[in-house]
Amino acid sequence: MSAHIGKNESGSGGVLILGVGAPNGLGAAAGRAFAAAGFSVTIAGRNEQKLAQAAQSIAEVGATPCIAVGDVSSAQDVARIVNEAHERLTALARLGSAPARAA
Repeated sequence: MSAHIGKNESGSGGVLILGVGAPNGLGAAAGRAFAAAGFSVTIAGRNEQKLAQAAQSIAEVGATPCIAVGDVSSAQDVARIVNEAHERLTALARLGSAPARAA
């Protein structure tokens, strides 16, 4: 699994981990470890069924990873995967900074 760590543009300090090749062994373990440490995790790979299994193991540590199916040898897939991960981080940052409203 390779990881990209970056702050979101909202300045809220949200951090995203984007792992490719995540459905297997070390990649899945890294995804769980980052999720357990409080990072927003996006896992990517070519096999949706294996990604779903990895996502389930990450959910066991209390996180909900974003799943992106694609092949990193395809520039189109890489752009889509990165965009999906960025959109998720931005949405989480907005949610985290939204003021609570009285009922």
